[in-house]
Amino acid sequence: MENRKFVTIKKFAFAFVALLNLVNLTTARQVYAYEIPTHAGITKEITRFYNEHFSSRQLSDAEMQSLMEGSRREDDAPRWMNHFYDPMHNRGLTNFFGTNWMSSKQWANNSGEQISALYNPIHQVTYSAVLTLANPELLTQTDYTWRRSLEDYARGDTTRAFEGLGHVLHLLEDASVPDHTRNDPHPAVGEKDYLETGSPYELWTARFTEDNINLLQYLYTKKPIVLDSRDAYFDAMANYSNKNFYSKDTIDVAEYAEPKPDYILKINGRVFGFRRDGDAGDYRLIYFDAQGHQSDTLNAGLKSTLKDADFLVMRDYWERLAPKAAQYGAGLVQLFLKEAEQLKNDPSFSKEKPKSPLAEVLNALRGFFERASEDAVSDGLYEVA
Repeated sequence: MENRKFVTIKKFAFAFVALLNLVNLTTARQVYAYEIPTHAGITKEITRFYNEHFSSRQLSDAEMQSLMEGSRREDDAPRWMNHFYDPMHNRGLTNFFGTNWMSSKQWANNSGEQISALYNPIHQVTYSAVLTLANPELLTQTDYTWRRSLEDYARGDTTRAFEGLGHVLHLLEDASVPDHTRNDPHPAVGEKDYLETGSPYELWTARFTEDNINLLQYLYTKKPIVLDSRDAYFDAMANYSNKNFYSKDTIDVAEYAEPKPDYILKINGRVFGFRRDGDAGDYRLIYFDAQGHQSDTLNAGLKSTLKDADFLVMRDYWERLAPKAAQYGAGLVQLFLKEAEQLKNDPSFSKEKPKSPLAEVLNALRGFFERASEDAVSDGLYEVA
């Protein structure tokens, strides 16, 4: 018998998702990291950067479009609740509406969770048994994990494989957003953030789409970062974001020891805290609303914020975080293709999709009726025209 507490949680989750969708249709923006068009743009740049550096296996335009489509669809409700990964505490989004959610690092390869009732609408209709008898693959239609995508590739379904990889790239891109690596949910109300509850970084970067984004201008001296595992990519990206950048509500909080400004500069009457960066150049980490007063600490009665009048802090963040996502993303694509080809050539791997118990029942019923029909013809009960 199903645990009553779990049933209650499931019912609450369904109601919660329905409420979020209703609110989203009116005024609120969901807890996205980058906006969906921005994700598509970053994924496009990852593909371009990959093709510049890995000549042995180029990605076609069709494959790039599949990656971009997967990247867009990863924000289907309520998947985005699992798009947080705090590497300092090894957790996803915590205590959001009283619930702790799976980290993006785990979500990227947890098939059981991705096909569960909360994420797969087939479980949420009364006639699901009939539908799944007719098409058992509906049970796993929301599985866009790393492993499932590798298997799709090895079985020749490269369109779905690259869509699945696009889902995973979306998660890696979210790990480049400080809000998502510092446990800082930030639903904004309306596109103009009427209540100022949204992420300044994500609101500012919403201007970038697949039609105007150009990350290669920051990457002409860079190369893809090659690591040996999917988890290593998530750890590296999340650590870079977490340790070197603030989110709106985690400026100088005890929960995170880093970052801190390395020095303070007053430029044209405005005071900024700068962070040294030997890779991409020193950058504005924080803006002090100093009103003419200069200080070398965060705790001097000044208002510390990410929002200056010209969005210089946000520009510096974008010019480092997004290109870094492209470097890690291109390396992750290369790792995926390497593992996918290995699986494809593994003689122990079955190229046939495993059948679910429901599919076995369906095949048995089909065979029974086919044999009954053949027997009826042979017995002369009816003729075949």
